[in-house]
Amino acid sequence: MLLLDALEGSSDKYQKAKSHLEGARNLYESFIEDGLFTDELISAALCLAHLEGSRRSGVFNEADLVTFDERDITDLKQLMSLARKQDFSSRKACYLNPTLGSTRSNTDIIIDDRLIEIKTMKNLVLDRRHGRKHLPLAFRMVLNLLSLRG
Repeated sequence: MLLLDALEGSSDKYQKAKSHLEGARNLYESFIEDGLFTDELISAALCLAHLEGSRRSGVFNEADLVTFDERDITDLKQLMSLARKQDFSSRKACYLNPTLGSTRSNTDIIIDDRLIEIKTMKNLVLDRRHGRKHLPLAFRMVLNLLSLRG
């Protein structure tokens, strides 16, 4: 399990993280079967985000995997209410968190010929600083993606 590779040397941490990962997988499989978007599923997604952070940093704190701010769960419910299933369905390919080229840049999702980069912000206010910050990143990602096709 690539997500847990950084923890594999410490068996206690590895086993705890593996248990959380398996729990998330079970909740996901239930969601696929019944289509119910539950608070438990959202908590499992937040847990996976913390596991990814642990993988990157090498720091594992189990409390981060089980304690979540209710406001985060509410925010994610609201975000998911805006998502349309047809926007996330693929005909050919779907890549989660792919690295683009040799630059170590990555994006959140590529579905067929769509590159999806999800950004969140504390306050829903857009100004020029956001464009200056994120547009160069978007251009770099598109160029990297194009270089992979070429």
